[in-house]
Parts: sequence; structure tokens; C-alpha cells
Amino acid sequence: ITLRANDMSINDVISAGTTGTVTLTPLSTSRNINIEGPTPTVGTLSLNTSELQQVTAGTLEIGRSTDTGTLTVATALGSSNVNASTLKLAHQNIAINSAIDFSAGGENLTLAAGSGSVTLGADLNVGSGVINASSSTVNFSGTRTITSTNSGTGFSAGTLNVDSTDSVSLNATSSINTLNLSAGTLSGSGQISVTGSASTWTGGTLAGNLRVASGGTLTLSGGVKNFASGAALTNQGNVVWTAGNLEPAGSGTSTITNAAGALFDIQGDLAVTDTVNNGTGTHTLNFVNQAGGELRR
Repeated sequence: ITLRANDMSINDVISAGTTGTVTLTPLSTSRNINIEGPTPTVGTLSLNTSELQQVTAGTLEIGRSTDTGTLTVATALGSSNVNASTLKLAHQNIAINSAIDFSAGGENLTLAAGSGSVTLGADLNVGSGVINASSSTVNFSGTRTITSTNSGTGFSAGTLNVDSTDSVSLNATSSINTLNLSAGTLSGSGQISVTGSASTWTGGTLAGNLRVASGGTLTLSGGVKNFASGAALTNQGNVVWTAGNLEPAGSGTSTITNAAGALFDIQGDLAVTDTVNNGTGTHTLNFVNQAGGELRR
């Protein structure tokens, strides 16, 4: 079922059953979409939570990734607001400005930004569901947490950018094609796997568990890169260290593991040091080169 209109008022039930798809899109390909409170924003396709509750489907899809403009989530969304197994949000740009909490029902969330990006200005929690942004670039604003308890891949992104004052906690088993960590902090309880050939770590702090998957490449370049206590970098693919020292962020212990079949390539006179006294006490960085792993200098 597809409804196309620049303005909608959904006052009755729309049902595609539990396996079908209901798609709500503007007629104009350049119209912004707001999911917001009961007072609509003039000039946008405005949908409120009461209207979303009228829709029953396997997938509720809002917007088109080929359109231009922005889809903004301006009001909190919970499991009680969605009668679908999957909520898909699609537009050129997607701005999540209010929290989405599907922990009660474990609904899935798909974020499909077209030529633009997804900006997370609020937390996401899908419980046992999954967050799929595998075709999108994901940016953050401030301190944000992504949570999924799914036993598989709970969060995926095409490109994940952590920069500026971002503090990002990924409490989900995560698969990222391209990670760009240039500032801020990347942490969380879930393993973060980078799978593509173009991931970079040029600054900021690693405080979580980062894995370079087989076939993946992570380039360490730019300025100082900090390891927080408990941080782990596991290389099962390729790590190329070309510039910038590795430094501790406070006391404690962190680990680099170069696994069998992996290459850790140090290209230059680089060091693990604490030139600016980032923390007091002792920080132990363990480097483990497993049998079959290549450490090149």
C-alpha cells in the first residue's frame, strides 16, 4: 500500500497485514518530512504518532531515499507508536532529534539516507531488534548511545564518522564498512567490526572493542590517537600505521592483537608514548602478535 501526498491526515486504519508494506511519501520529491507532535509544520509532510498508530504492516516505510531534503524525527518514538516489525525512514538526509526506543517490542529500524547522511542527535534503542544503516553515512551530534541486544549484527552502517566533541557508545555488535575516527570518543560494550578498505583513525580516543575484519583495512594517520583503559584493537585484516603516535588516556590496560593471517604495517618512526602526560599512574598497552600474524616495519 502506497500513499503519496504533500499533506496527510490519517484518521482511520490502514492495514497491509503483518507481512505487507505501507509506504507514506510526499507527492513532491523535494518536500521535507517531519515526524512530530500534533501541530504540523507548514510546508512539510507532517506525521504525528497518533497517525502512525493507525498503520499496521510488516514494514512501515516513510519517505524515499531518492528525494531531496530532510526527514526529521522531532518527537520521541516508542514501540507503542509503531504497529510494524520494521520502521524504515528514507530521505536524502535524516535527522534524529528525539529518541527512538523500541526496547519494549524489539522493532527493527532502517535508516536509508540517499546522497546525504543520517545525523543522530538522540539515542537509539531497539532492544532485540536491529538498526540497519548499511547504505548510509552516519554522523553524530554530542553524546549518543546506540543499543541493540540482538545476538547477530545489531547495528550496521555504510560510513560512521566520529569527530569534534562526539562521544559515541555502541552497545551493539556492529558492522561498519568505513569508520572515520578523527576526534571525540568511541566506546561501548559491543564489538565494532570494520569491513571495508578505507577506514581511518586520525585522532580521538578508542575506549571500546574495535576489530579490523579479514579483508578490511584501518589506516592510522594524522595526529595522536588515544587508548582508554579497557580498549582493544584486534586486527584480522590490515592495519597501516603511517603517522601520529599512540598514547594512553589515563591509567589502566589496553590491548592490540595482530591475529593469524593479519598484517600490522608500521610505516615510519612512530611510537607508543605519553608526550603530553594524558593521565597519571601507569597505562600498560599490550601488543600481542599471534602465530601467523605479520608485524612489518
